[in-house]
Amino acid sequence: MTKKCQRELADIEANTPTFREKQIAYDKARGAYESRTFLEATLRMKGVEPAADIEDMKTQYEEWKKTFLEGE
Repeated sequence: MTKKCQRELADIEANTPTFREKQIAYDKARGAYESRTFLEATLRMKGVEPAADIEDMKTQYEEWKKTFLEGE
């Protein structure tokens, strides 16, 4: 391959979203992260007892996510 083609392929690979990034964007677009069902199930799966109010559940989820990402 020529260096130009290799450079173009590297640029394409660097700018192509991963499957996970595509899935997250799709889920956000359909409102999955705003769903009571999603939040309750996810929080329970992570060992967090969900709050009664959906806004509090969103806060719990964001706090869990922040704590999880800081641990990586």
